[in-house]
Amino acid sequence: MISINGKLRLEEVGPDQIKEIIALAREIWIPSFRSYFNEEQLWALFEGMYNRNLLQENLKKPNYHYYFIKNPKEEPIGYLALEFSKDSLKIDKIYVHPKLQGSGIGSLILVYILKKYKENRIWLRVNRGNSGAVKLYEKHGFTTVARKDFHGPGQYKYEDYIMEKAQI
Repeated sequence: MISINGKLRLEEVGPDQIKEIIALAREIWIPSFRSYFNEEQLWALFEGMYNRNLLQENLKKPNYHYYFIKNPKEEPIGYLALEFSKDSLKIDKIYVHPKLQGSGIGSLILVYILKKYKENRIWLRVNRGNSGAVKLYEKHGFTTVARKDFHGPGQYKYEDYIMEKAQI
C-alpha cells in the first residue's frame, strides 16, 4: 500500500481482483467517455480494454502494475496502471471517478509519479477530445509530441495525443 500525502492510497491489484477492476472501470470509464463515442463504439472499446484475458495478461507482466486509487476510508475512487520499460514509464491508465474529477486527485497522483520516477522518460496517451485531461497533463509539464490514431476493436479507433514529460 502506497500513501500519497495521507489523502490517497494506491493498492496494487492482484490477479484475483480482475472482477473489481472491470466493475470499477464500468463505473468510471463508461461515463467519462460516453460523450466521445456512440453507444456501440463505447461498449466495443470498453470490452476491448477491460476484458478478463487482456487484464490477466497485463497483470502477469513483471513490468506492468495496476493500482486501485483509494480514499482515506479505503473506498476505491479510481485506478492507475503503469508500464515500465528499460528507461521509460508509460502511464497507461489514470482514471478518477467522474464525481471527483477536478478535485485535485489526478494532480496528487501525477506529482507522486513525477517525483518518484523523475529519472525516467514518462509518457502517456490521452484522447484528443479529453480537454480536461490534456490541461491536467500540461499543467504538470507534459507536452504533446505526436498525434496518433490507434485501432481498437472492430473498425473503431482511439484518436489520441502522445504526451511526454520533459526530463530535468
